[in-house]
Amino acid sequence: MGRLFKFPVTFNVQKRIIIKPETMAKKLTNWTVEKKDEIERILISMWASIAMDIPENYEDIVQDCYEDVCTTADPENWSDGDVAIAFRRWIENQSSR
Repeated sequence: MGRLFKFPVTFNVQKRIIIKPETMAKKLTNWTVEKKDEIERILISMWASIAMDIPENYEDIVQDCYEDVCTTADPENWSDGDVAIAFRRWIENQSSR
């Protein structure tokens, strides 16, 4: 039988779910300014490596890729490959409009 929760929880007497503070802190640190800055750096480096100018709407692209990486990639072990996948998804989304 699978686990109902993906993180450690306990139940108190009134049947309320209690999330351990260290788990909550770990979950919240997935969405950080530092992570967004690193994603921006990776995207700019990627564009430079293919001799592409930085797009005028690069802030929107960075935001979309940041949200994609935060929601789909491993919170602790994400990489530049995850950013490339997020950028590919952004391109696919734009072409389907």
